[in-house]
Amino acid sequence: MINMRLSIKHTKGFDRVERELPKRVNASLKEAAEALKEDIRTHWSASAPSDYGNPPAIVTGNLDSSISVEKTGRDERGRFSAPKEAEVWFVRIDTSKGDNPMGREGYEQVLENPEQLNRPFVEPAIKRMEGTFPFFFRSIFK
Repeated sequence: MINMRLSIKHTKGFDRVERELPKRVNASLKEAAEALKEDIRTHWSASAPSDYGNPPAIVTGNLDSSISVEKTGRDERGRFSAPKEAEVWFVRIDTSKGDNPMGREGYEQVLENPEQLNRPFVEPAIKRMEGTFPFFFRSIFK
């Protein structure tokens, strides 16, 4: 029988990582959400109306200005997260809050839906960024 005993004398570095981890994760999540927002905003079609299957073009600028990055202390189900430092960052697209809604709202879902207008702009942005998401989380353990 082999008995082993592990003793860690220098935990100061681990304590620092544990203490700073929520801040670093939240900063990385915010950075990733901001990058997704910018990717969406830089890939509109050049001409209107855009072709089916391509992102819409900027006509009034309302859709473009309705994209925001927000945070909440609640999880995806609307419950408050357990640790008080926990945050959820997300990209919100709400055309009723754009700069030029002109009485129109909720059309962001119709644009994205392939069975309706079929002018996707969120899903292609997520696909373009899939390979870059790990980049945002490299600095967590530095």
